[in-house]
Amino acid sequence: MALVLKRPKRPKASNQVGALLCNWEDTECPVGTMQWYSVRCVFRLGDRPEYEERITLWRSGSFEEAIELAEAEGREYAATSGFEYLGLAQAFDLKTESLRNGTEAFSLIRTSPLEPSDYLNRFFDTGSERHAEARDPTAGLS
Repeated sequence: MALVLKRPKRPKASNQVGALLCNWEDTECPVGTMQWYSVRCVFRLGDRPEYEERITLWRSGSFEEAIELAEAEGREYAATSGFEYLGLAQAFDLKTESLRNGTEAFSLIRTSPLEPSDYLNRFFDTGSERHAEARDPTAGLS
C-alpha cells in the first residue's frame, strides 16, 4: 500500500495533520474518469474529550477531489452537529465501478510491533469507545 501525504493548503496547526492518500498502487485513475473513494475524517465533540471517525463515500476523478468533497461535507457536518473537524482525511480508492454487498469500503495497513491483543486494545478497544455489543442471533436457541 502506498501512502502519500497531502499537505494542507493552510498553515499547519497542531491539530491539522494533513490528509493521507491510501492506495494499493501509486497510480491515479485517468483524468475524466470517475472512481469510488471512501474518506475517513476525524472530529472532536466540542471541548469534550470525545472523538468521532466518519467514513463517507465519494464518486470523483481523484483522491484530491474526493478529499475536498469529504472535507467540505465534514465542515458542514461539524457546523451543524457541535463537532470540530480536526483536519485529518484519509482516502481509499475502492477500485470498483459499482458498490455491492461486501465491497471493501476502507483499508489502512499499519506496521506495529504489538502482539494482536495489545494492538486491538491500543487502537480499537481501548475501553472508551461508544458502541453497542452485537447480539448473538443464536443466543437462547436450543
